[in-house]
Amino acid sequence: MNNKKESSNINNINYCSDFICTYHLHDLEDQDDMYKYQMLEAFMIKEWNNEIVNKTVKLLFNEFMDESNPYYIENMTQIERLFEKMEYYLFPENYLKNGTLETKVDKQIFLFQYLFVFDYFFKTHELICIFLNGKGKNNKKIVSEKTIDELIKLFSNSEWNQINNGSG
Repeated sequence: MNNKKESSNINNINYCSDFICTYHLHDLEDQDDMYKYQMLEAFMIKEWNNEIVNKTVKLLFNEFMDESNPYYIENMTQIERLFEKMEYYLFPENYLKNGTLETKVDKQIFLFQYLFVFDYFFKTHELICIFLNGKGKNNKKIVSEKTIDELIKLFSNSEWNQINNGSG
């Protein structure tokens, strides 16, 4: 019996896309440890390795932005909508405009990396799995609009957003 986790190997991306994140459903005292464990599981590593994680995140980003995908326009519409809402809800005014993020791609990569933080990873993982496994609309490699909407809802309800807007 083979217990090895299946991964997406599209364009040499080693990302485990056959499990559902549940860390956020655990008791509060266990959530952080479960998040760390599930991050390791997703990136298919036994201990944290920034180099591997950063490389994989960039490969995933490039896969989402792949212009050769016949659904590129549809995917980009959803991803750009997500990035726009992230910027609005999560970051103070002009934060991303006045920093070291000089190009649109730099900003997009930063925002994509941000999707892996504790508060959003469970939905980000779902989004990646649906996309990589070709489980989008009509079983195509299409970004899930439903999951994008759920991520946006998380951003709008985030503690960071409430602090920035004076309601937290």
